[in-house]
Amino acid sequence: MLSLRPLVAADLPVIQPWFDDEETRHWLGGRDWPVKGLRLSGAGRHELLAIADGAPIGMVDVEIEHRRAAFAVVIAPHARRKGFGKQMVEACIAVPAFADVEEWFAGVERGNTASRQLLEGLGFLRMTDEDADGFTYFARRRSGWADSPWRPYGRQGQTRVGLLRKLGSAS
Repeated sequence: MLSLRPLVAADLPVIQPWFDDEETRHWLGGRDWPVKGLRLSGAGRHELLAIADGAPIGMVDVEIEHRRAAFAVVIAPHARRKGFGKQMVEACIAVPAFADVEEWFAGVERGNTASRQLLEGLGFLRMTDEDADGFTYFARRRSGWADSPWRPYGRQGQTRVGLLRKLGSAS
């Protein structure tokens, strides 16, 4: 059984070594990524630790704005390809504090096949072509279809640079 709880500073010694892994570093950055996320957490920004069988196996970074949530999933290297990514996203969407979120979305960088397959397998739809930074965005609404034209950040019709993008490119 997988559960999510808020990430706290005491968790960092367990989480940071995941970012020594070449694949994690490539897609998200180094050991400072979870530290930055934790520092930015608060209203509208949540860092969640995923626990399975009593052990940390991943984290989810969630940024909520205007009833839309951008998210990034990190899975511990030893826990990959075991179905935890799907469980983590489903558990995150089901968090009671996120019940008013109407749309969930994530940007997948060119070549990140595992993330693309995860989102497609969960019913997320590709909403954009690849952008200038190499990201394709996928979205899923609680009901109905995502708005068109679709924008990755801010209210529909407004574009801004999101915090998740800033964290991912800050390495």
